[in-house]
Amino acid sequence: MVDAQLLTRGRVSQSVTNGATYTFQGPSGTNIVHCEGDDELVLNLDLAGGADADLAPTVYVADPGNPSMTVASLTPLTAMVSNGPKFAAGHVTFWGRYDVTALDAVRIDVKNNNAAPQVLNGSWRLG
Repeated sequence: MVDAQLLTRGRVSQSVTNGATYTFQGPSGTNIVHCEGDDELVLNLDLAGGADADLAPTVYVADPGNPSMTVASLTPLTAMVSNGPKFAAGHVTFWGRYDVTALDAVRIDVKNNNAAPQVLNGSWRLG
């Protein structure tokens, strides 16, 4: 059976409290995205805001056997190519492409640093 998150490419429109972190759900509702056999992860984000720093995305290498690992124990990935976070016209946007070759899973966290709750619109896809 095909997982719904793969069909929607991890698309989300979610209210995120100020100062809180949203973790994208991977297949079967876990906090990780399995990426075995894929070469790249593309992440697109949009958040209403007033400054570049209002949006803080982080992609971590994750252990697929332990989806509840604490962030302190995870290693962040650096995007191969990215644009943002960038503020323009009342929104902060981010686009990033990450190399996930030879990785089994990643965790995608997005922090809302805005002074107010905001709706996060975003998606991830593997390729």
